[in-house]
Amino acid sequence: MYTQVFIPELGKVFRCHPSFRLFAAQNPLQEGGGRKGLPRSFLNRFTRVYMQLLQREDLLLIAGALHTRIPRALLERMVGLLEAMHAAATAGDGGDGGGGGRAAAGRRFASLGGPWEFNLRDLLRWADLVERAVVPAPPAAVAGAAAAENAALDDAAEHVARMLFEQRLRAAADRDAFAALWRRAWGRPLAARGALPVVLTPDTACIGRVLLPRRDARSHEAATHKEPTEQDSAMQVRTRTA
Repeated sequence: MYTQVFIPELGKVFRCHPSFRLFAAQNPLQEGGGRKGLPRSFLNRFTRVYMQLLQREDLLLIAGALHTRIPRALLERMVGLLEAMHAAATAGDGGDGGGGGRAAAGRRFASLGGPWEFNLRDLLRWADLVERAVVPAPPAAVAGAAAAENAALDDAAEHVARMLFEQRLRAAADRDAFAALWRRAWGRPLAARGALPVVLTPDTACIGRVLLPRRDARSHEAATHKEPTEQDSAMQVRTRTA
């Protein structure tokens, strides 16, 4: 007796290896907004393993392994800022607001438009954009060039942080609180800057210093188009006659 898996999107049945196992991951139900709990009848099909939240050293280890150009000292400041924002946003829910992150008396940081999460995903996105914004120094660069690159990475970290975090905060009090959290993490205030320039071309999108490739929606739709299977056609017939 062998295991079979039916993939509805393909309309096919696949024969599995004798040691086949299915692993599924689910974000905590209480985190984020609009998440619905899975039925117990479905959860009972799995052996459930609960994982602890990633700690500071975990974040530093993962980000440091994936983004080797960012100095350890800069990564520590980036993680410290994310931890401070997370603590301020979860104050009153078991988190420690830390005082300096309170947007206003009686209101949590970033409560408008929330719930917000500041986690590994934000850290990796932040680190990736920082590296993209700075041209790497040549392998045989002298010490001065390496120091200049580190300074440029630090400056890019501030630029990208304002784009990723400050610009999405909806209330002026939250942006002021973000500035206070930044000052505590970096030991200096945010630099005075205006609105981020946005330049669009057919192939790229430039937001501030960050250059991102654009995807042609029409070509993507053509690439992902799937011809209907016999099962899809039969389902449509049954739906029409029902």
